[in-house]
Amino acid sequence: MNSLQFAAFLTESPLNPNRSLNLKSPLKRIGRLICLLLAAAGVLFIGTLSVNSHARFQIVETWAHYISKPFGLTAVVCGDSIGAGGRHWWYRLGLAPFRTRNLSGGGQTMLFIRSQVETALSTYHPDTILIFGGTNDAMALAEGRTSLSMIREDFAKLIESAGDAEVLFVLPVAAKDFPSSQSIQEVREILSVEGQKLGVKLIDPAEVLTESGTNSKDAFFLDGIHPAQESYNRIGKLIRAALSGDGSEPAK
Repeated sequence: MNSLQFAAFLTESPLNPNRSLNLKSPLKRIGRLICLLLAAAGVLFIGTLSVNSHARFQIVETWAHYISKPFGLTAVVCGDSIGAGGRHWWYRLGLAPFRTRNLSGGGQTMLFIRSQVETALSTYHPDTILIFGGTNDAMALAEGRTSLSMIREDFAKLIESAGDAEVLFVLPVAAKDFPSSQSIQEVREILSVEGQKLGVKLIDPAEVLTESGTNSKDAFFLDGIHPAQESYNRIGKLIRAALSGDGSEPAK
C-alpha cells in the first residue's frame, strides 16, 4: 500500500467504504459545543454577578489579574479593611474596567501593607499605588502595642517601598464618638506631617465625611470606623480629583 492508498484508507467511512468521511460535520459539532459552553458560562457569570457580591468581586479581580499580564494596571489598591471595603475601585475612580486590583486585607498595619506594595510592583507594575493605612496602627497605639515613633518609621518605610510609582495615601478617619478616635487623630497628625515631608499625595476623607460639623457613627460609617457605601463614593471622588490633578478628567 503506497502513501496515497493509505490516505484514502484513513478517510473512508467505516459504514460505507465507498463514501469518504465528511470532515466538516465534526467541526460543526465542535463549534456548536463550544458556543453552548460559552453561552452556559455567560449565563453563570451574569447570574453570579447579580446574586453574590463576594463572588462578583473575586471574578472581577481574577479578570483584572490576567488582563494585567499584557497591559499592566493603572492602579493597585493596598491597605487595610478600609481599602478592602471599597472593593472595585476602578468605577469609583473613573477608570476603565479591569484596570485596578485591590490587594487590601483586614487587620493590616503599615508594617504589613508594605508586602502588598511590593507584590503590586513586582506583579502588576502599576502607574499609581493607592494606600489605605494607619487605622490599625491607631488601634495598636490605643492599646499600647506601638508608639508614634514606630508608626512614623513604618510609614516612611512603606512609602519608600513604593519606589518610583506614584503614591496616594488615604489618611485614617473615624466618627468623633468612636472609642479610639483620639488615637486616630494623633496618627492622622503624624502621617500628615511626614507625608508632606516625603512629598506624598495625601487624601483626607474627613473633607467629605462631615456635614454641618458632625460625623457621627450613623451618618457616614457602618460602625464608627468602616465607611458606608455612599462614603466610599465620596472618598472615590477625592481620589479621582487627585489622580487627574483637578478632578475634571480622571486618569486612564
